[in-house]
Amino acid sequence: MASSCSLFHSSLSSKSKSKFPLLRHQSHTKFNRPPPCTSSSTYDPCPSTTSSSSNSPSPLKSRRLADENIRDEARRNRSIANTTLSSKYVPFNAGPDSTESYSLDEIVYRSLSGGLLDVQHDIEALKKFDGAYWRELFDSRVGKTTWPYGSGVWSKKELVLPEIDPDDIVSAFEGNSNLFWAERYGKQFLGMNDLWVKHCGISHTGSFKDLGMTVLVSQVNRLRKLKRPVVGVGCASAGDTSAVCPLIAPPLGSLPLSFYRQIKSPLPN
Repeated sequence: MASSCSLFHSSLSSKSKSKFPLLRHQSHTKFNRPPPCTSSSTYDPCPSTTSSSSNSPSPLKSRRLADENIRDEARRNRSIANTTLSSKYVPFNAGPDSTESYSLDEIVYRSLSGGLLDVQHDIEALKKFDGAYWRELFDSRVGKTTWPYGSGVWSKKELVLPEIDPDDIVSAFEGNSNLFWAERYGKQFLGMNDLWVKHCGISHTGSFKDLGMTVLVSQVNRLRKLKRPVVGVGCASAGDTSAVCPLIAPPLGSLPLSFYRQIKSPLPN
């Protein structure tokens, strides 16, 4: 299932006067910073543009309606626009002369040579926006409950599945796990005064594999809505992947399957 774990696509919700008009830039000659926004973008949960004057009152925070959830809110705020970001399957370790590629909406597991597939993003389209732009965009989503950006994965949606619709995403807001200050270890063993350690096991599932599983299951959900012949998800694993799959996949409405093979332990019983 390695290649199928790279099924990705997207389009997102938005608010008027967004600071991040990712989908409205084609007519601009300079892309190092985003131009003034004149309409909303599908890449939504971005802070609204406000006056730089310190005398101006802060705008009231937009709140969800009492009878709607975060998905409903995302649908209400979303606008339609043509994304310039994309990704596709290519043969793993393909040479620069290779022209073989597949849409992520195709059900394909191997290249023509029988090798694995990799996901390739349109790097040139991403490079039209500078690093400061991406940092500001991604930072604006951290700690929010706006669907689907509360997830540590989907807060960087443009780098994951830039064409998938928010309604197709299956997420438990995984990721964004804590950094732990390892003061004593850093000083005693590494000579570092301020060492911080990322522990991806502190999560919903107890495994870092939920970061990839949300992407796989979301793309499968998209394929099923596109009427592709996909009946569910499965994985061949005796470890973290099989533990995470049953926790992420239930929203698909089908039973996730895990396949195990007996492995003789090298350790004595």
